[in-house]
Amino acid sequence: MTETLREKNEFDLVVDRPEPSIAATFSSEPSDELIADVSEKAEVAEVRADLYPEQNPQYLNEQLARFGSIPTLLTVRTQQEGGEWQKTEDERLRLIDSVIDHVDALDIELHSKIFKEATQLAHEHQVPVIASSHDFTDTPYIFDLDCQASQALNGGADFAKFATMTDSKQRYFRLRRFLEMSTHSKLIVVGMSGDGESEFGALSRLAFPASGSLMSYAYAGDQPVVPGQLRYDVMHRIFRETYPGYRALYEKDK
Repeated sequence: MTETLREKNEFDLVVDRPEPSIAATFSSEPSDELIADVSEKAEVAEVRADLYPEQNPQYLNEQLARFGSIPTLLTVRTQQEGGEWQKTEDERLRLIDSVIDHVDALDIELHSKIFKEATQLAHEHQVPVIASSHDFTDTPYIFDLDCQASQALNGGADFAKFATMTDSKQRYFRLRRFLEMSTHSKLIVVGMSGDGESEFGALSRLAFPASGSLMSYAYAGDQPVVPGQLRYDVMHRIFRETYPGYRALYEKDK
C-alpha cells in the first residue's frame, strides 16, 4: 500500500477508529436546526455538491462553512456515477480545487478520469481521499472487489469505498464475505436495495461495521439519496443500542 505523507485530520480520527461512524448525506441546502441535530448524532457531514441547487465555489464554500466543527466530506458525482454532475471533468476538478480548503475529506470515483489528479490535489491540501466504486446492478465477485481495493489504496487513496447492489441474500452475503476476507483495513462497504423493497441494503449499513466497515451512510434530508439508506437519527439510535463502544462515546460526552 502506498503511504501518503500527510497528517491525520478530524475526518481520519472519527472514521479510522474501532467504533462505527455515521456519514449524514446532505443533498440540498439544510436548515440550521438540521445541521445542529446532525452534529449531535453523526460523525461526518457528506455534502453532495452535485445535488445542491448551485455548484459555484462561493456558494458551496458558504454552505460548507455552516457545518462548523463536524467533519465534512465533499462528493461530486457524475450521472454515470449515480449523481447529477453534467459538466466536464476539467470543470469538476476545478470545482474541487476551489473548495478543497473548506472540506475535511474528498470522495472521488476510482474509475473517473480525474481520480489521480483529484487525489493528488487533495493530498497537497492535507485532505484524505475516499476512492469509491459503485455497482448499481450487481455485487462483483470477491476477487474483483479485492482487486479494486488494491487499485484504490495503492493508487494513493486513504480509504476504499464499495457500494453494490444487494437486493438478494446471495449478493448481500457475497459483499459481507469480501469485507471479512479482505486483507485491506481501510474499507467502507455498504449495500444498495434496488427498488427499495429489499431489506439487505439497510441491513448492510447497520451490520457491516461489525465486520470492519469504517463508516456507514445515512440521509439527512427528506428522502434517501440511494435506496437502502436509513435516516441519520434512526441509524444513530440503532448504533447506540447495538454497538457498546459507540454508545460509550456518547455517554462519555454527557
